[in-house]
Amino acid sequence: MMNKLLLVLIFAFLILGVSEIILAEEFEEGIKITEGKNIVNISYNFSPIYVKDLIKIYPEITTITFNDGNQEIGYVNVLGGIGENFIISENNIYEITTRKEVNLNLK
Repeated sequence: MMNKLLLVLIFAFLILGVSEIILAEEFEEGIKITEGKNIVNISYNFSPIYVKDLIKIYPEITTITFNDGNQEIGYVNVLGGIGENFIISENNIYEITTRKEVNLNLK
């Protein structure tokens, strides 16, 4: 039991150390996404939007991925968009990679 707890704690610290975690709250200026890879938990209420439409609004985004529990789904912003055009919705965690800092406003 103690070994399992230790493994879980080590795993959690590794994940936090490898990537920046952003818990998205409802801010007036939007969700601050830094340049590079970000793990974003969008926890506030907003109208769902397709990935392709979000990237049209924010072309600085290079990739967005989402794990639906069974598989990882991704979309890459090249050649008009490659990958599955999935819906971004509230209370999900996404990996968003950008070329530069972006303030997402999903209201």
